[in-house]
Amino acid sequence: MSDAMFELILNELKEIKAEQQEIKTQQQEMKAQQQEMRVEHQTNYGELKQALFETLETVKRIETAQHSFDQTTNKRIDTLESGLELLNRRQFKLEIEMEMLKSR
Repeated sequence: MSDAMFELILNELKEIKAEQQEIKTQQQEMKAQQQEMRVEHQTNYGELKQALFETLETVKRIETAQHSFDQTTNKRIDTLESGLELLNRRQFKLEIEMEMLKSR
């Protein structure tokens, strides 16, 4: 083999080695980015877990308040219904008495 051929092979090997080094560098960068993403996801997971817990607590408070509101509302409705029934009976009695007075 001639010196030119050896030089060509040597240059080709140098290019391959340079490309290989570039690939290794890119791989290391990707590993670093992947590690950063893991840390970020762990942080986000903790924040998400906390937000979920707070939301659950809020929902529980709302459910408790809603139950109390429902009970209060039902008591008021029952009271109003009782009063309305009483008024209806009185009105009915008055109408009967008026009819009796008219027919005399």
